Amino acid sequence: MEVMENKNDELVCSNMLAFYLKPLERHKFNNLILKALIKTIANKGLIDEESYNYENINVIREFQSIDIVILNNDYVIGIENKINAKLYNNLIDYSNRLKIFNKKMINFVLSKNTINTNYNATGFANITYAELAEQIHKIMVNIESKNTKWYFYLEDFVINLRNNNT
Repeated sequence: MEVMENKNDELVCSNMLAFYLKPLERHKFNNLILKALIKTIANKGLIDEESYNYENINVIREFQSIDIVILNNDYVIGIENKINAKLYNNLIDYSNRLKIFNKKMINFVLSKNTINTNYNATGFANITYAELAEQIHKIMVNIESKNTKWYFYLEDFVINLRNNNT
């Protein structure tokens, strides 16, 4: 992202995150980045990390205005990404849109700084870029193919996630 001079672009960030969350993508990191995300969500008390099944994963970019949606057999995870824009989205409406999947829901706003999402009313928690970057960084040691462009791009992405929380 730094190389592309798009480190503050929500669309680029969402596209990169969705790419790395897909276990079968050409990066060949399997579900490692998804595991980092689930660990981040578990640290917020939103899921029991051991209960998440990594089979039949479907990552959707832009589902009914929701930036990223992740589906498996049991859960739907809705991610609204915010870098510099204000949180103007109707999170209750977004939560209602995800009910069509008839699965356990985990929704959160991914943001630079901690923001009040009014979780009890909206069903959306808040996760900061720094929190996610910390878990991705920890799991990167398990990536075997470190001499690939995908690893380099991921490393750059994590640096930008860390630096974007200012």
